[in-house]
Amino acid sequence: TIFGFLPTLAAGQVRPGVVLRPSDTIIPRAGLWRTLGALIIIIAALSGVSAIILGNLPTAILVTIGAFIASGILVLLLSFLIWIIGRFFPSLGIVDLKISLRQMLAGRGRGATTLLALVVGVFSLSLITLFADTINNTLSTALGSASGGNVIVAMTNRNSIPQVTAALDETEGVVAYQVSQSFGGTLVSMEKPDGALLDRDAIMATIEENSNLRDTIAAFGGDPDEIDVGEIVLAGLSNLSGIDLGVTPSTAPTAILRGRDFTDADAGQPVIIFTESDNLTSAEIEVGAKLIYEFGEDASAQQITLEVIGIRQRPVINSPTSGSGTQIPLDALPSVIAPSTIQALVNIADENIPELRRTLSTVPGTFVLETAVFVQLLSSLLATFSAFPTMVALLGLVVGGVVIANSVALTTLERRREIAVMKAVGLQRERVLGMILLENGIMGLIGGLIGVGLGVLMLVILLSASGSSLSVIPFGTALLLMGLCIGVALIAATTTAWGASGEKPLNVLRSE
Repeated sequence: TIFGFLPTLAAGQVRPGVVLRPSDTIIPRAGLWRTLGALIIIIAALSGVSAIILGNLPTAILVTIGAFIASGILVLLLSFLIWIIGRFFPSLGIVDLKISLRQMLAGRGRGATTLLALVVGVFSLSLITLFADTINNTLSTALGSASGGNVIVAMTNRNSIPQVTAALDETEGVVAYQVSQSFGGTLVSMEKPDGALLDRDAIMATIEENSNLRDTIAAFGGDPDEIDVGEIVLAGLSNLSGIDLGVTPSTAPTAILRGRDFTDADAGQPVIIFTESDNLTSAEIEVGAKLIYEFGEDASAQQITLEVIGIRQRPVINSPTSGSGTQIPLDALPSVIAPSTIQALVNIADENIPELRRTLSTVPGTFVLETAVFVQLLSSLLATFSAFPTMVALLGLVVGGVVIANSVALTTLERRREIAVMKAVGLQRERVLGMILLENGIMGLIGGLIGVGLGVLMLVILLSASGSSLSVIPFGTALLLMGLCIGVALIAATTTAWGASGEKPLNVLRSE
């Protein structure tokens, strides 16, 4: 009802002379003031509908007016783009292409609104599809080669380490591996590089002052007063990963931002390297600081002092061999401090994974996991969550196709005489239909380039801001989406142009 205001108002302006004059096909216009009044009514009505969804009438009015203004600006930009293409795109000596470009110029107002509907539909679909594929590619890369291996060997106790490493050394196809152990300690105090000594309470006070975690929780609708920011940050800084410095991982760790990296001389030394993070910044931990950790409880608790020698760049996904988390040499802690987890990340040829499974099946307390399993699991979860948005985006693309079909129907109605004249001078039905499809195919190509291009641009900006590689963007999927956009435009145009191209010239030109 709301969107029927303007067409009905325009139809009401039809004069009998226009209808009874057989030589002209004139689309009626409502006039400036009537159109402005109808737009005010439409905005008010849509604001009322939006207020039910948003729960606030002033916000709904602002959103609706903003949407109309944004749509108007986009229509003007698309109209200017159609003018540039219709005026300056080379016809390459092809008459049909030149006629199609001239027809785009003649109807660029309607073409711009049609293109807007198509761009919105294909942009929504491309953004969801490309984003999902990019996440899958990122997970595959990060959990595969970027994490240092495609197989994780989990161990329940340290006694299995010699047997596991011996098996890895003997198995064919093993490119590299690295053993790591995780320790859960408690940060009790810190000596800063200037000699200032902070106890746990002082560190927590520093974190409370600097951390933006409370603002983040409030932004997501949580209650920041119900959390202890200091405890959360200290817990994240107290999980240590011991790595074997004598083994070279298959993928180089991330770069050192401040300080230095581990060397062979650090084996067995009480040194520590952090990854750059908001938690590290809020605790004001710097290179040269000495951190006192406590392991164990009650009478068996031991305190170990670890000196910060470096701070790494943050990787895409945290894993021990990609240079993430809080790292110490594998034997930096006394043997009486038991690790919480023990694992070896292995880079091995896919065809040799079954052999490795058989070899390690004889080692008690070992479990072999492929990182591809995690990728498949996360991909399935992602597909589940993205199914509904994808369906909505597909419906948006269908709406764009319907708008194209309506636009072509109106265009062919206005061009009945032109089509009849072309057929009267000898053009076949297929050639007339081809010119109409060529015109709408160009519109579909423009819509695909803009819609998919904007989706790819947003992914590039997002990945660049996070420091990720652009190689994970599925450019092949982007090309398929552009082809889908062109296909939708051609199918929609064919459904209405087929009948118009087959109409007999005599039926149109009888009154001439």
